[in-house]
Amino acid sequence: MIANDVKITVETVDLSPYIKSFEWTPLKAIFETTSIDVTAVTRESGNGDNTLTIEFYQNMDADLVYSTLYSKIGVSTTTITIQLDESEATSAANPEFSFDAILESFPIGGGAGELMMSSCTFHGNGVITVSTS
Repeated sequence: MIANDVKITVETVDLSPYIKSFEWTPLKAIFETTSIDVTAVTRESGNGDNTLTIEFYQNMDADLVYSTLYSKIGVSTTTITIQLDESEATSAANPEFSFDAILESFPIGGGAGELMMSSCTFHGNGVITVSTS
């Protein structure tokens, strides 16, 4: 799969055209449950979590990257929506994922004569909802 048609929205703003790369990691916490009288480590699954790191091409225009994200730093109810192929309908084979997240920081940088970038990490804040229709 080529990541040409990925759609990522923050609240209702589609920031997909300004994304250079992204990495979304849904996960479950793992806890060791080994007791003293056994000969091997045992583990159990815990609560779900996720992180989303996005490298954005910076855009200072109204209602785009800067104005959408800067105000979301530390806000725990920022809604993120991800669809891996927006050219196809939402289905079991192409679900839409939605979750609330907290934006940790909003760094802006770049070298002289280069396009400015922002690498942002969102930390999940609750359950991931999966829509197939």
